[in-house]
Amino acid sequence: MEKVCDIPIEEDIESLYRYLRSRGVAIWVTENEGRQEIWVKDPAAKPVVLDCYQRFKEDPGVRERLDEAVSEQPQSNGNSLTMQFKPFPCIAWLLLTLLAAALYTGFGDFQSSRYFFIIDRFQLPYGDLPSRVQSLLFTLQQGEWWRLLSPAWLHLGLAHWLFNSLALWIFGRSLEVLFSRGGFVSFILGAAIFSNLAQYLVAGPAFGGFSGVAYALVGAHAAGWALAPSMRMWAPSAMVIFSIVWMLAGMLGVSDQFGVSFANTAHFVGFWFGLTSMALWLKTSGKKMGKASTEHNG
Repeated sequence: MEKVCDIPIEEDIESLYRYLRSRGVAIWVTENEGRQEIWVKDPAAKPVVLDCYQRFKEDPGVRERLDEAVSEQPQSNGNSLTMQFKPFPCIAWLLLTLLAAALYTGFGDFQSSRYFFIIDRFQLPYGDLPSRVQSLLFTLQQGEWWRLLSPAWLHLGLAHWLFNSLALWIFGRSLEVLFSRGGFVSFILGAAIFSNLAQYLVAGPAFGGFSGVAYALVGAHAAGWALAPSMRMWAPSAMVIFSIVWMLAGMLGVSDQFGVSFANTAHFVGFWFGLTSMALWLKTSGKKMGKASTEHNG
């Protein structure tokens, strides 16, 4: 992560920000001691962003042209889908694997689904906690380590898959930019393992879905809003709040009244995994950002 420049807090660069993001340039803006700071993840993008900002600042016509470019962007040609995914290769691959798993399992209807549960629930006992632990240990001893992750890729219905895929796209993009790709993948895998294990130990193996990971992403954005609200990269606060309320509704049994059953433990554990992970990241990286800011301003 590298700082490009700092500018007065009152300077409006919304159109520049939107233009660069629409072109796949991963930037974000923070506030520090009454100044706006522009940051990039890829140091190679720094001269591009700096040049765009200088022309944006010096040429009165650039702002109008940028506004026009951004407004026309949704009407661009067929390459627009590729442009949308290009800055987010990890999310693109995750979405493809979620789709492949959904098709392979028939959205939970095919016999192949049994290979995605955390244990083979049709052959191993899981009536109480000791039997669940023993069945899981037996499964791992058989070399079936993928089962720690695979329940997150099992979706029981088209709507189930669709909502989780949308959640990954909505809440995941800015985190792939914020973390390194390796860090983002580690975050996803860690959230999947922790939420899967918790759900299994509490309620047994009859569950599936990416929502534990989705709630880890929600938790990360909640921590971001609480600890670094000036960073213009979090999902809209209304969406974060709605997701939290939806999680609480499931935990309180409200959703059961409408015949909808959630993997509530996976949601809760995933949320706290994301919340604490982002809090720790902001604590450590925030110090680095502050140090870098001091060095650039000095």
